[in-house]
Amino acid sequence: MGATTLERVESFVPERSVRIEELGEHLGLRRAELGVFRKFYGLDTLRFDPGMDLFDLLLPAAKRALAALPAGRRIDRLVFAHTTQALAPADVDIAQELARRLGLVDVEAFALSHQACVSSLGAIDVAAELLRAEGKTGGYALMVTGERAFSPIVQLIPNTAIMADAASACLLTVDGDGDVVHSFVTKTLGEYAEWLALTPEQNTEFGQLYGPRLAEVILAAVAEAGCGFDDIDLVIPHNVNALAWRQTVKALEAPPEKFFLENIPKLSHCFSSDVFLNYTTLRENGRLVDGARYVLVTVGLGATFGAMVITHRTRGAGHDGPRRGGVGDRGRARDVLEREITGLTEDTRLFDDLRLDSSKVLELLMLVEMAVGITVDPDDLDIDHLRTVRSFADYVESRQAIGEGVA
Repeated sequence: MGATTLERVESFVPERSVRIEELGEHLGLRRAELGVFRKFYGLDTLRFDPGMDLFDLLLPAAKRALAALPAGRRIDRLVFAHTTQALAPADVDIAQELARRLGLVDVEAFALSHQACVSSLGAIDVAAELLRAEGKTGGYALMVTGERAFSPIVQLIPNTAIMADAASACLLTVDGDGDVVHSFVTKTLGEYAEWLALTPEQNTEFGQLYGPRLAEVILAAVAEAGCGFDDIDLVIPHNVNALAWRQTVKALEAPPEKFFLENIPKLSHCFSSDVFLNYTTLRENGRLVDGARYVLVTVGLGATFGAMVITHRTRGAGHDGPRRGGVGDRGRARDVLEREITGLTEDTRLFDDLRLDSSKVLELLMLVEMAVGITVDPDDLDIDHLRTVRSFADYVESRQAIGEGVA
C-alpha cells in the first residue's frame, strides 16, 4: 500500500501584527474578557491584515511547497482545506482558482471543510488515499489551507479563541523521501456540533471533557503508530489557547516541555494552519530531529479531535499586560453575569446554582484582580477554587496574602 510522506511543508503569515487589546472594540470584548484571553488563555499578539486578498494569503506557501516537486513529476490533486464555510463569492471555486494561479494543468482540485480545523490533516489523509487507490507510483498531491478572519463573527470564538490570518501548504506523495505518516486518528462528538448555540451547562461540560478526550485521541494515534507516548519527541499542537493545553497536559500526565506552545502568544489560532505554522517554526529553528517522532494535534468546532503521528526525515532544502484599575461599581460584574444575582450565601455554587460557565467565572476573577490588586497565577488555579462563593473568596484572600508577603 505504501506510507504517506510529507515532502515539503510551508507556511505564511501577513506582516501586520496586532495586540489583542487593539481588537477589543472590533470584537465587542469587555476589558475583563480581554484580560481572560491574555492571562488565562495566553494570547498576546496575532497576525491580522483586513486589506489582504485571500489568494495573496494562500499563494506564497503553496508556491514554496510546489517548488519541492521533483523534475518531471506533476500534481495529480490539489485539496483546499478550510474551516469557514463561505470564504469567497458563490461563483468562485477557490480550489480551482488556486490551481489556475499556480499553473497546474489537468489537476483534480476540490475543497474539504467537514472537520473544521482538523480539515487540513484530514485533507492529507484523503489525498494520500486517493493516490494509493490509483495504484501508480510517483503521484503527488498538494494540500493548501488558510483563511482570513474577515468578520468579528468568524474571528471570535466566544470564551475560546481569537482567530488570526495565516496559510500553509503541504506537498505529499506515497513512499517518498519526506516525513513518514504513521497514523491519523479522529473522534467527533456530534452532540456539541451547534457550538454557538450550546447552553452554559453544555459549555461547562465540554470544557471539562476537552482535555481528557483530546488526550485519548493523542494516545490512540500513538498506539496506532506502534509506539508509546514516551517515544514521541514533541507534540506539535494547534494554537487555540494555553488553558486548553494545560488541561490536556494534565490529562496525559506529561511534562509541559513536551508540547510546543510558544506560538500561542505570538500567532494565536489560525484555523487549519496551526500545526504547520508550528512545524515550520520548529524546522526553521533547527528543533526538528532526524528520525524523531512527532504528533500533529488539532481540534475543530463540531467537535472533532484529530492527531497524526509522523517521523521527521531531514532533507537538504533550505507586552504590556492589561491596564489595571478599579472596577468602580457592580455594573461591570452585572455585565459579566448578564443578570442581577441576589440571595448569595457562602455555599452558593458558581456553576450549578448560578449556572455560570468556566469562562464567566474566569472573567469575574479578572474583575476581582483589577479591583483589589491581586495577581492570579493560572498554574496555581484549580477547579476546586471556583466551586462555591466561599472557595472563590478563599482563593482571592490567599492571593492577597501572597501579595502582602503573609503566605
